[in-house]
Amino acid sequence: MIRTLDTHEALRRLEGAINTLSQVEGKDRNEIASDIRSIGFDVVRSRVPDELVFEDTIHLDQAVSYTANIKKLLAASATTEITPDLYFFRVKKEASQYAENCRFGHTFKGSFGFTIESPVTPNVEPVFPGMEQMPPFARRVIQRLARGIKVIQEAVETQDPAVAVRGFQTGFSANMCEEFANLVQYTAPSGMGFGFLLSPEWPAPQLGELWVGPQHVEMSQVAAKSMREQAPMQPLEIYGRIIRLQNEADPQDLLDQTHEREIVICWKSDEFGDTSVRLSLGPADHLAAVEAHLRGRTAHATGRLE
Repeated sequence: MIRTLDTHEALRRLEGAINTLSQVEGKDRNEIASDIRSIGFDVVRSRVPDELVFEDTIHLDQAVSYTANIKKLLAASATTEITPDLYFFRVKKEASQYAENCRFGHTFKGSFGFTIESPVTPNVEPVFPGMEQMPPFARRVIQRLARGIKVIQEAVETQDPAVAVRGFQTGFSANMCEEFANLVQYTAPSGMGFGFLLSPEWPAPQLGELWVGPQHVEMSQVAAKSMREQAPMQPLEIYGRIIRLQNEADPQDLLDQTHEREIVICWKSDEFGDTSVRLSLGPADHLAAVEAHLRGRTAHATGRLE
């Protein structure tokens, strides 16, 4: 028979369980309670160095900078996880929603620290030996963030921005590099520590604390610039009305390759909004565009957006 416990009895048993775990694990009771609560979250702890802390406090503008920039970094990390590329033009809706769902936890002492909690979904799939599980999206976002910081550290150690550029598929995109640089530069210019506590709900190797400083900010900025100078890896298909035609040559002369022919397509995209896309065309394609414009047809094009 199942007996319902009253609130007092339930709290007594819960406290007893926490005390037992505290003794077995050799941890403080508060640590045990925090570990239990963290089952549903991956935790990012950002630590500010001692010289910026006065009587366990920091300047308010530093706190404002951190909360604003960590949210942007999480959204950029989520967008990059959805579409791993050198850079992106706009944060995806799903990524923005993910960042909105993250929570700001208690600050912690010890050089003063911020806590960000990234919710993870329950693991309801059975685990079989030798079989790897696909972690949920939120876990992959946090792992990308940690990998990206480690890659930036490697780039600084080797003094080679190409290390960070080559690691974009699993680490930082240009956007992540920029948001990461802003976070550190405007929160703690002398440096910050980033620790990651992954929920045991989805087993994975735990990550140590990663310290970065001004040289990592500079490397992130250099890597971001290098990435943006390259074409995005993912081709796009655009479609829309032709709103402008330009041709310096005779439209009927399909053999003339010396003059510039250009069209502008009004592209309505959920990701980029209303965008005017300019295309340079050969003679035959430009003539086809003229025909489409006269008949009010939608134009299509595929390529890399710059």
